[in-house]
Amino acid sequence: MQNEALKASSSSLVLLRRLLMVFDLCLAGMAALGLALYLGYALLHPEKF
Repeated sequence: MQNEALKASSSSLVLLRRLLMVFDLCLAGMAALGLALYLGYALLHPEKF
């Protein structure tokens, strides 16, 4: 009985960690894409002094 509860708890932790990993990767991807777009725009349209 206790072993089954431990397995259920363990699998839910694995699922939670997987979801957090996906969230982290999506957040990092959006940050990288935003930075690339900003740098591309800055490269194509430099400021005039």
